[in-house]
Amino acid sequence: MSKKEEILEVAKVHFAKKGYDKTSLDDVAKDLDITKSAFYYHFKNKQTIYNCVFKREFKKIDISKITSLKEYVFTLADFFEINSEIRQMFSKELSCKGKHLEDETIEIISKTIQKLKEIIPENINPFFIQTTIMSVLINYKNTINLRKKVVNITCLDPETCPNSKIKDIKEDLYKMIQNYIKGEK
Repeated sequence: MSKKEEILEVAKVHFAKKGYDKTSLDDVAKDLDITKSAFYYHFKNKQTIYNCVFKREFKKIDISKITSLKEYVFTLADFFEINSEIRQMFSKELSCKGKHLEDETIEIISKTIQKLKEIIPENINPFFIQTTIMSVLINYKNTINLRKKVVNITCLDPETCPNSKIKDIKEDLYKMIQNYIKGEK
């Protein structure tokens, strides 16, 4: 792995844990045992590193192979299940209205909604569907500890409650979106 890739990997962990504003390049440099000047050899600034993390990860989604709504939902579900740091970063970024994302990053992320627009009926708002999918996937996984507490407080049988894996909700999410689309036609 190149030094640039190492920086992105360690920075991704810090951004996921602390968010953009509370992540210090000094802490990332310390974890990598490099100087801050080594960052600036590879990256212009912290925002550049942050955006490179998003771009690199979202480019891994092969949207060209997606031909159906089910594939779309399952692809995003698998992406967020595998990429927990990106899921956490995305959640934090949504809460601050995307203020740290550069136009090029937004363009790369937006390729997913462009694909969604191709596979759903014209009369359906792709932003509504995309927001629903992303919100469910991100919040479901990010609320695992809260849901465990709720199960304990409410004395619900944990066997009847779905577990924390996104893969366990992707079929339900797909059916929910599909039913919404059928109802809107």
